[in-house]
Parts: sequence; structure tokens; C-alpha cells
Amino acid sequence: MSTAFTVTTTNTPLPSQVGKVPLIVETVKAVGLWLNSFIQGLGTIDISVRFDTTIATMNAGSTSSQALGSVKAANGNTYTLVQDSAAAEWLTGKDINGAASDVSINIGTTNLDRYYWFDPTLATSTDIPKDKTDGFRVLLHELLHGLGFNGWVSTAAAGATVTTASPYDQFYIAQGGRNYFVGPNAVSAFGGPVPVTGPHLGDAVSFSQGILTGASTAMSYDFVPNGVRISLDPVVIGVLRDLGYTVRDTQAILAARPGEAGVARVDSSSAGYTLTSTLDLNWLSFKDKADYAYLLQDIQRLQFTDTKIALDLKPTERGGQALELIGTLAPGLLKDPGVVGAVLGVLDQGKSLRDAFQMTLDLGLVTSLAGSNTHAALAALVCRNVLGAEASPATIDSLVAYLDGRSASYSQADFLTVIAGLEVNQTHIDLVGLQQTGIAYL
Repeated sequence: MSTAFTVTTTNTPLPSQVGKVPLIVETVKAVGLWLNSFIQGLGTIDISVRFDTTIATMNAGSTSSQALGSVKAANGNTYTLVQDSAAAEWLTGKDINGAASDVSINIGTTNLDRYYWFDPTLATSTDIPKDKTDGFRVLLHELLHGLGFNGWVSTAAAGATVTTASPYDQFYIAQGGRNYFVGPNAVSAFGGPVPVTGPHLGDAVSFSQGILTGASTAMSYDFVPNGVRISLDPVVIGVLRDLGYTVRDTQAILAARPGEAGVARVDSSSAGYTLTSTLDLNWLSFKDKADYAYLLQDIQRLQFTDTKIALDLKPTERGGQALELIGTLAPGLLKDPGVVGAVLGVLDQGKSLRDAFQMTLDLGLVTSLAGSNTHAALAALVCRNVLGAEASPATIDSLVAYLDGRSASYSQADFLTVIAGLEVNQTHIDLVGLQQTGIAYL
């Protein structure tokens, strides 16, 4: 399987910040999948988020570890090599700490409102306020610490005796009054030993030269510019490769084939994949092998060898309107891919939702479902389907009034279109939930 992620909060922030928690949780998930779209992985990484009133920024780390044996590091010393639980599971799929979290992220509440912007629309990065730091970028930085930008040698006080080393520490050396990371992949990407400060890229000298600053890499501790987002740069990718990860140079993206706007074809069964939504990003992941999470780019429909999945399920989109129609007339058929596909086929031809309802009326489908073509039978049908209960005579009469001129003079197609778009209809068909998973159709 590609890597999956669970995110739990262990406490709550300040009362004024509680409303941000769901967005922060979804952002953490999105960061994990974003990393998996570069870094091949396995397993499920369990992430705990704690809000801390004593810190102003954020910090993170893996929660447990395992000894792998001894290693002679680049500095010439021999250490016990220790691998973090998050890295172990990502690389091998083996969960070495059971139900406990693999990564813990601590978020300071002091500056949560003042400095950070958590973006509900991650598909674009042009809307980050110019006076805010991108929360996605900061969480990306912290999760990378959890995946291996950490250690004992690299964080030890001067003169301290250290007996254990992380994979990062293996390549950490001191030379000429500066510290460097000398893993071969990072050195190749940078063009020489990489100046570092502990588990961060860059140091005071490189910053003064405009090298490895917060403007160029997510793993710098230098000033992070406001209003911008940053992804994985070549040096970070090089370090990750030196830590044992298989990393792409570019993000794994699933896009439409030429001439098939909005449609992505996957040449295998849907049984081998998982579809995940994080805010406005959709991801396709493998279930049974180490792989990447593929970011769906401008994709509305997925076509597997055995079924198709509609992702365009907002109320203003064709897929969402198809579900609204079915929910109004026969919600039990939402689980029938053939019916969903038939309605989608009508809307995909350019028909409006009202046109589709008129077709169901002209074909006698509504009369068959309602038992009669009267206004009263139609009102009773939509109440039964949308509200999940039989309507009283008074309720039916109040609805019929919108059809017979007493309150309005809707046609039956207009009436059904209005009912379909009501929030109560969207709720009873769980339209928001289906937006997270898509819906199968044939």
C-alpha cells in the first residue's frame, strides 16, 4: 500500500482557537499525503497533535525507536544506530510501537492566530495572506523532522558523550568551525557538503550568502517568508534518499489523458486503490504495495477496468446534481452504479438538472414511483424520500400550494429541481461524505 495517515488531537487549544482544529487536522493529513506523493511508502503513520500554551511555534518528532546495530559514522566514531518508529513503518510497513502514535506534533497557541494561516484551499497557494506564514509549509517542516531530520549527535551539546546515532547523524560532521551533512545524495544535489545547524539545513554563514534560507528550503530554520508555500527542494530530497527513502524528483500526479478533459484512466481494478480527499485535494493510493500517493490534477472522473468513480460531487457539478436527483426520487438507487451512470449520462450531454427531471416526468418514471401523476402524490413522494417519513395531509397541501398557484406556480420539473437543491436533501444523501470518497457508476 502507499502510506496512509491518521491524525488525532490530544487536547484543545485556547477557546478562541477551537474552530481551527478541524482545518489543522485536515492540513496535517494533506501534508502526509503530499510527502507520500514524493516519497514511496508503506504502512499507516499515526500522528498525534498537541496544542501547547508554553511555546510560540511548533515542534515535532517520532515517538519511539528501535536499535538496528552499530554503525561507523562519517565523523569516524562508532554508534548504536537507532531508527525512529515513523521511518521504520514508512520504509518497511512494520509498526514497531503498536497503537501508539508514530509522530507527535506540538503546536504553540501563543502565535497560532497572529502568525499562521491554515489554507482551506490547498489546490492554490496564491491566496495566503502576505502577513501570515503558511501553516502547510510549517507542518511539512515538522513532519520531515518526524521522518528523520533529527538525531542525537546533531543535537548534542559541545563536549557531550553520545553513544547513539540516527540515520541523519551518520552523515553529520564538524569541520572548520561549521557543521555539515555529507550524505552522497545531498552532497550531489547541493554541489558539496551541506552546511547544517543540527537537524536543519543551512547555518549563519550560508544565510548571509543567501544559501539554504527559509526562502529556498522547507528545512531551514532561517526566517520563513510570509505569504508563500514551498515544497520539497533537491537538497531535502537528497537528504531523504540518504536516510534510505525512495524519493521522486517531481511529485506523483495523475492527470487526464490528452483529449479526455477531466477523466483519468487507471488500467487495473479499483480493488487495489484507495481514494482520499484532504480539503480540496484528491489522492489515489495503492492498497497492496509500496508506492506513492498520486495527486489528482483537474480530475472529475476516474475510470478503472471494472468501474468508474465520479468525483465532481459539489451541488453545482454534474455528479452532485445526479445524486440530488436520485436522492429526491429514489434514494435507494444511489447504490446502483447503473442508475447513477444513466443519470450522469444525461447531465454529461449538457442537460440541466431541470431538464433531467423533465425527462423522468415525460418517461413516466415519476408517476411510477409516486403511484400517480397528481401534485399530491408528487409531494408525498419527495417528503418520503427527502425527509425519510410520510408527510401529513397538511404538509402535502402546503407543498401542493407551490404547484397549483396558491403560493407559486411551479411546474412539476421546477418543483423537483428546487427540492433537489435543498440542504436537507443534500444531507440525507450524505453529499458531503460522498465528496470524500466519490461514487461508483457504470
